[in-house]
Amino acid sequence: MRKFLFIACFALFLIGCSKQNIECQNQPKTWHTYDEISELKIEWKMSFSLAKPQYFVYIYSESCYFCHEIKNEVIGFALEHFDMFYFVEYCEEIKILNDVSETIGKVESDEMGILGTPTLLLFKTKTLMVNIAGSNKILYYLENYDLS
Repeated sequence: MRKFLFIACFALFLIGCSKQNIECQNQPKTWHTYDEISELKIEWKMSFSLAKPQYFVYIYSESCYFCHEIKNEVIGFALEHFDMFYFVEYCEEIKILNDVSETIGKVESDEMGILGTPTLLLFKTKTLMVNIAGSNKILYYLENYDLS
């Protein structure tokens, strides 16, 4: 009886695995790399001086777990909106702050800071309008951002 129960459970397990595998094969996933957006990488100081009416700056670190978790979605968004998305790799000249609410409205990198990586900044007419950190918040913001 135990042998029969074990075989029945094992068969159900295999059926479940094969169904998951079929679903995954039907939905191919593109895995992006930072090499794809090399022409969108800029230096930190350039973040405030781009001659664009509106643009995003995404601050990341290659060693950041959370940056890696959302890399695919962020790079996908950047490739779709190529003319308004830039990447800055975290460096020591970027200040880490406990509170970034004071950074909104700033126009120079010396007055700026972030909570950590990943961070998404939105600039309008070279003025910082949005400074958000955290993978979930960034993905939510990008998914709901009105480009019009």
